[in-house]
This record gives sequence, structure tokens and C-alpha cells, in this order.
Amino acid sequence: MVALNRDTGETFCEDIGDDNFAAVYVPGNLAHGFEALTDVLMLYHVTEEYDPADPDEHGLPWDDPRVVDLWSTKSPILSERDAAES
Repeated sequence: MVALNRDTGETFCEDIGDDNFAAVYVPGNLAHGFEALTDVLMLYHVTEEYDPADPDEHGLPWDDPRVVDLWSTKSPILSERDAAES
């Protein structure tokens, strides 16, 4: 998991897996993303339901210079939504 404070550029990384099963709280003002190296089941809690009429999400490409070196892969398989932002 990678999180980025877009205002300060500060980054935070946490390796979550079988050896480090964890819950991570990411405040709503941070950009964040996840990299799965195996098949995973992920539970994602949010503070409020997404409203497509008033979207409050802001995309950040995986290869943004502030975070690109934090990923273990340089050729990720992206969702359609994430691929559109790259």
C-alpha cells in the first residue's frame, strides 16, 4: 500500500501480506493505491458512499514521479480506470 500527501509530497508505504496482516487507516485527503503480487481478497472501508453526481475522488497515476519508485513492478496490470489516468 502506498499513500501520498499531495500537499506536502510525504509518502507512506506498508507491506501487507501473510507475514504482516494489517489494517491501515488512510485519511481521505491522501492519495493511495495498492499493489497485489498474488491473488488477494481485500476489504475496503470508506467514510461515506461514493456519489457519482458529486465525485470527491482524485486520480493519481501509478507512475507519478512522487510514488513510481515505491512500487515493486515497473509494468503493472492496471484496471481500465487506472490505465486511463496513466
